[in-house]
Amino acid sequence: MNKFKVCVEQYHDLAASLLQTGGGEGREDDFFMAIERGDVEGVKCILSSIQPLDIKSWVNLKKADETRDTPLIIAASRGYPELVKLLIQMGADPTVTNANNITSLHVTKDNCRELIIKSATRTPSKTTALITSSWLGNKFTVEDILKRGQVDVNTRNLDYFTPLLLVTRDIQIFDKISFDDTVEYDPVHVAAELISYNTNVMKACDDLGRNAVHLAAGHTGPTAQKLVDLLLNNCVDEEVELKDSRANTPLHYATQSGDREIEKGDILRYIFL
Repeated sequence: MNKFKVCVEQYHDLAASLLQTGGGEGREDDFFMAIERGDVEGVKCILSSIQPLDIKSWVNLKKADETRDTPLIIAASRGYPELVKLLIQMGADPTVTNANNITSLHVTKDNCRELIIKSATRTPSKTTALITSSWLGNKFTVEDILKRGQVDVNTRNLDYFTPLLLVTRDIQIFDKISFDDTVEYDPVHVAAELISYNTNVMKACDDLGRNAVHLAAGHTGPTAQKLVDLLLNNCVDEEVELKDSRANTPLHYATQSGDREIEKGDILRYIFL
């Protein structure tokens, strides 16, 4: 098993144990109840009672029910801007999904959307900023981070996605969002920057064995088309013909995604040329 994946699993196990043993016995329900009520002071009180190094584990914990919602998903979906702001400041990762592959941005109320979009600029961690800004397709922030160098472009979020995988994962939700002038949404440019910085980013797969070509081919629309073109121009045969954990290739994803004749044609031409 991949070392990073093991590390992530241990991270979630640690988070759960912290809430159920010595430092946090019986407090998981209290924590999520405070989140669901939008009780900022209650959340602050609970977080102040644990070790600083463990706070990130708490704010990214997935609820132990069928939803697997994170605190940020709950707070954003209920429209609690002050709580959303606090969770982001404490290290909540907006790129993490629940059991239905939904992020906080998918379900957020209007009064919390801007806080999530701007989260990449509010973290002191260069790694976290790269992950979040890549997911957001934020051209300015990604360019700035890569220009400064000394960053791992194959770093993973808590769901085992690299920056390039995140660029291609949620294209359609971002195509529907209006960004202000401080966030230039350009996922194709971001993907190109990541590939240019280190071509090994094309080899990365998520925990289901899907690479960036799989994910981009599964979307519709002009942004997805441009991403597919970019990825095909920068990959090798093995990456186009790669089978995921269900034995599906990128061509399968393109075929299943709807009206994708151009993309299907592109992938077929790549394979057979």
